[in-house]
This record gives sequence, C-alpha cells and structure tokens, in this order.
Amino acid sequence: MTRDRLNSFIHYCSTVVKTVLSTTTVIAQGLYETASTMLLNWWSGKQEDEDTLEVVERQSTMTQGDFNVILEENNRLKRMIKFAVSSHAIMNEATSILEDGADLWVKRADVVDAKLKDKDQEIERLQDGYVWATENLNTKEDEICELHERLEHYEALLKAAKVV
Repeated sequence: MTRDRLNSFIHYCSTVVKTVLSTTTVIAQGLYETASTMLLNWWSGKQEDEDTLEVVERQSTMTQGDFNVILEENNRLKRMIKFAVSSHAIMNEATSILEDGADLWVKRADVVDAKLKDKDQEIERLQDGYVWATENLNTKEDEICELHERLEHYEALLKAAKVV
C-alpha cells in the first residue's frame, strides 16, 4: 500500500469517526433536551393531555362517589408516577448507551491516531534506510570505479613492462 493510499485510508477513517462522534453527540443532546423538556413540563403541570392534574373542589362531606373519584385520581397519579419513573429510567439508559458509544468511538479514534503515528515513524525509518543504502551504494560504486581505474593503470604498466 502506498503512502498516499495509506494517508487517504487513514483520513477516511478519521472522517468516519468524527462523523459518528458528531452524530452521536447530536442524538444524545436531542434526546436529553426532549426528555428534560417533557419531564419539566409534566412536573410543572404544563402538559395538556388526560394525565394533567386538575384542581377539583370537593364538598365537605364525602359520599361513595366522591371516594371513587379520589381513588380514580389516586390511581391516575400512580400511573403518572410510574410513567415518570419509567421515562427517567429510559432516558438514563439511553444516555448511558450514547455515552458508551461515544467513549468507544473516541477510543477507536485514539487507536487509529496511534497507528497513524506508528506508520509515519515506520515510513521515516524506511526513508532514512533508503537514503543510507543509496549513499553506501554510491560510495561503493565510486570505490569500484577507482579500483577499476587502478587496475587499468597496472595492466597498462604490465603490458609496458613485457614489451621492454
């Protein structure tokens, strides 16, 4: 894999991680804000549905019908409390899941970053090794040329000595 392809792949992975983290954060914030608004409205009595608390004026003497109304109101309040507790538990679980997901992606991004640094260092080592090997090769070629010239010089001297 070439350096450009490796850098492109690493850039792609980093972009994916950043996008996932950004999306996870937006989802978590939206979920948290929606849950907070819903629960705050519900607790402050601003919710406008059949579960809204109503002020009921009662007579001083209670009849069986009044008692039944109170029991119904009590049961309705119990359902509302169960709903609030369930909503709270769901929101806590959702927040926990999103935080775990965000932590996981941050760890993965850190791993990719560490691998990128390792690969960059490996590339630098290979480049340094290539430069060293090239310099040594050039030095050896120079030595070979010098020895070859000396050999030709000595061969010429030998030929001249045989002629004499």
